[in-house]
Amino acid sequence: MTRVTAVEVVRRAKCGRTKPLILSCEAGTSDVVEVYCKLSDSCEGGVSSLTREVIAARLAVGLSLPVPEAYLVEIPPELADAVHDQCDAARIRASSGIAYGSARLPSRFCTWSSEWQVSVAALPVVLLAFAFDAVTENPDRRPENPNCLVCGDKVALIDHELSFPSGIVARKSPWEVGGLQYLQDGAEHIFHRELIRKSQNLNFDVLRDQWTELDEGYVARCRSALPREWEEGRAVAEQAITQVRHARENIDGLIDELRRILK
Repeated sequence: MTRVTAVEVVRRAKCGRTKPLILSCEAGTSDVVEVYCKLSDSCEGGVSSLTREVIAARLAVGLSLPVPEAYLVEIPPELADAVHDQCDAARIRASSGIAYGSARLPSRFCTWSSEWQVSVAALPVVLLAFAFDAVTENPDRRPENPNCLVCGDKVALIDHELSFPSGIVARKSPWEVGGLQYLQDGAEHIFHRELIRKSQNLNFDVLRDQWTELDEGYVARCRSALPREWEEGRAVAEQAITQVRHARENIDGLIDELRRILK
């Protein structure tokens, strides 16, 4: 993953449970990028939450899913001294020196709403995104908190910190019969209803190909992208990588379970 260095706090983002900051960052000798930055102190799981973000974002890229470019953001200690908001300054000081950032998308992207309908052109990507959330067990793409931006037929998936949750008891794997039953029992996903409505037009071939072709070397590099500073997130990373490998090995079972809940 690309490393950038934060040089200025533009402002706090208008929304977001973790109160992300919009930072101006140096990406090279002259390149400057703006990123939405999550600090470890603002995440319930600390650097483990940031670890989940990285693994999920890298997995999404490997599956050709639309996600903003992800960055590891170096936070210089002196950045806190230049922040007027003392709450934000305190969060910076209490956080890891490496934060997670995602590229700020153009203003033409807006937050998904229930009025957005999945077009025929967007259907393959939406199905792939739904399967991605099923495998990563991400519960955080709901109508009241969609974590999805749209622009015409295009979507952009954001915020993956609740992916690969630990400690789930008595839930079947997503590729087992009944493993996705919770999505029918009230865990409303923003794409669920539209996929059911268009179930006769669903083609699972692209989904199968993307997972089957997911290279083992790439999966390993998802883990190696993590910085040394996030050592306490290593166990979470191992769990996530194991889940990804099992999903790839059981892709036919996953597709069967998706067909069952989307019919």
